[in-house]
Amino acid sequence: VLCQAFYPREGTPLWSDEAVQFGRHSINYYSEWLYEYPYPTATNVNGVVGGMEYPMIVFCAERRNYEGLFGVTDHEFGHIWYPMMVNTDERRHGWMDEGFNTFINYYSYGDFMNESIKGTDVNNIIGRSIASEPTQPIMTYPDRIRGGDLGHLVYGKPGYAMQVLRECVLGPERFDDAFREYTKRWAFKSPRPEDFFRTMEDAAGDDLAWFWRGWFYEYATLDQAIFEVDAKPRRGKVGVVIENKDRMVMPVQMLISYDDGSEELRHVPVEAWARTSVFPVRWDSGGKSIARVELDPEKWLPDYDRGNNVFEAATDDEGEVLDKRDPRNVPSTRDTSESKKKQ
Repeated sequence: VLCQAFYPREGTPLWSDEAVQFGRHSINYYSEWLYEYPYPTATNVNGVVGGMEYPMIVFCAERRNYEGLFGVTDHEFGHIWYPMMVNTDERRHGWMDEGFNTFINYYSYGDFMNESIKGTDVNNIIGRSIASEPTQPIMTYPDRIRGGDLGHLVYGKPGYAMQVLRECVLGPERFDDAFREYTKRWAFKSPRPEDFFRTMEDAAGDDLAWFWRGWFYEYATLDQAIFEVDAKPRRGKVGVVIENKDRMVMPVQMLISYDDGSEELRHVPVEAWARTSVFPVRWDSGGKSIARVELDPEKWLPDYDRGNNVFEAATDDEGEVLDKRDPRNVPSTRDTSESKKKQ
């Protein structure tokens, strides 16, 4: 693939030094991860529009900021995959190209900049998802989205949802195999949302109806909580009772810290919420007592009340863990305003 850039003198030195290399990275990265770039050339033009894409050619206006030029170049070249190759109806399902593109951009940016993919932008999206008032679902047609929410519902939230599906639900290997299969099956065709959902389920070998419902068809919110803890072993076992307090369901990750300083990560699958909102988990701790429990320790999920995500055992004067502490008696940080109650 011939990668090239066109720019006026005003674009130097940034464009002369970096523009071709930025495009080269995007073409190579997405070709290796998703589907091979199908065209003979990739041209980046320093034009007057902030960013716009077409097959084989993109227009980017940034001339001064290194990260800014990489970001817009990577985003516009990412559109060669979605929706130039996997063609989607942007007027009805804008999230299928802008959201997918936002998602793949996180990983390309992290690879190029040698940074964690869970950077500031994703944390801002998590904050928006937690803090926002009840809003419309991702599946809303773009021209019917309320003012100010387009960027969140078409770009940010679906991009974040795809990251959560990859990192917290399917795992990178299963997700990547399934997403590549979706891209391959629908290259140079025009899938609808249901085609994406069915292909991901078929290729990953999993029923993800609960995920599509909570993230895409509804505006559900998430509040996982620690309901009760048996910190000291009883017949060799300790236990944590977890609660799902709102409409969205997700798997549960629990970081367990023991009184001897050791830790372990325990996983509770999403099927725990199939018939109940309160689920007990018990296991053999080898005689150790629980000193601390934290849900979602890496803070991937949009849990809007993290005040009920942590349990710390009470101890006596010698530092020994006491039998039990009920987290329901711990003051919560949950928003109890009238608007939140209505939600």
